[in-house]
Amino acid sequence: MKTDKNDFVCSWTPLTHDLGIIGGHMMPMYSEISQNLISTNYYLKNPSVWLRKMSQYKATLSASPNFGFYYAAKHADHKSLHAIDLSSIRYILNGAEPVSYDVCCKFIETFHRYGLKKKSILPVYGMAEACLAVTIPELHKPLKVYYIKRSALRLGEEVKIINTNDEACFVGVGRSVKGCSVKLLHGNKYIERDKVIGEILIKGENVSK
Repeated sequence: MKTDKNDFVCSWTPLTHDLGIIGGHMMPMYSEISQNLISTNYYLKNPSVWLRKMSQYKATLSASPNFGFYYAAKHADHKSLHAIDLSSIRYILNGAEPVSYDVCCKFIETFHRYGLKKKSILPVYGMAEACLAVTIPELHKPLKVYYIKRSALRLGEEVKIINTNDEACFVGVGRSVKGCSVKLLHGNKYIERDKVIGEILIKGENVSK
């Protein structure tokens, strides 16, 4: 995830969670870019504040768990948003919870009228206390969606990807970040084949000691 001196981070995620403290606060400090921190309680009472602050500061980066996208799209007060401009946003990370394709689409559909780019949501995967980021997709690409048969979702089994949307839906979360290696394990053996479900093991400079 590259940043430059012109970036601006706007975050409402709590500083008691790694997404908020590292992604929303420490990362911009380390990168020497500006930030605006919104009280989590204030966001929960009035989710429109997140959109207004991103517009006010011309924020380029933000992050939220999947719940936050759903909450904002459902409860935003559009009367207070009529003059906002979200065109400055490069991407908003969606992590810390399972990513819902329907929620991502609803958020984009709801706020695209205010200039939010259709490819601005970036689904990511991390391991909380172990490390903030494990995988991240390419920027400015459409969401990758996979529909998988629900009957083939057990450890050690090969998943069956299908072309209908009435089965389990998973959103792609990209490739491992630089300096992090990812392997899958089932039993006592590493899984060498693609599309097989296993336990996730990571190793790298991004892992907490």
